[in-house]
Amino acid sequence: MNKKKTKRDDMQNIRFESCPFYDSIRRCPPIYSTVFIKVRGIHFDGTRWVYGFYFVDSTGTPKIEEGIERIDGMPGKIICQPVIVQTVGLYTGLIDKNGKEIYAGDIMKVRSLYTPEIISHIQWNTDAAGFQIMGYPCNLFVPHGLEVIGNIFENPELLNTEERI
Repeated sequence: MNKKKTKRDDMQNIRFESCPFYDSIRRCPPIYSTVFIKVRGIHFDGTRWVYGFYFVDSTGTPKIEEGIERIDGMPGKIICQPVIVQTVGLYTGLIDKNGKEIYAGDIMKVRSLYTPEIISHIQWNTDAAGFQIMGYPCNLFVPHGLEVIGNIFENPELLNTEERI
């Protein structure tokens, strides 16, 4: 007897690969996940940033799903773009003082009442299970200004020599 193929069967065939911010996270099968984690990465041809949901297709190509193309108001083709996996950065859930979303790998000016202004980058800290502004004391509140001024892939010259990736 032939079993009817379900959406769950299709989803279990998706392969995931290590990504810079996923190294310490154990993955649940995609069918149990109700939250898509927003990421960005540089398109494979190096021309632009792609924003959406990260996955690795059945051929092993890292991709970001940008959305669904609509045809006459109806859902159509899913739009997926290949990306350079080393450039994939997780959205922190924060926005800077200018309303710009902050992603892992962003270079920012950091201002606080208690410390001088610094320029550093933000990255995922596996041990702390959270984002960290490199070179900034974790126990201090960062209230007055996070300002994205670039990212480590396109503007590494903004960082101090010892901080460059």
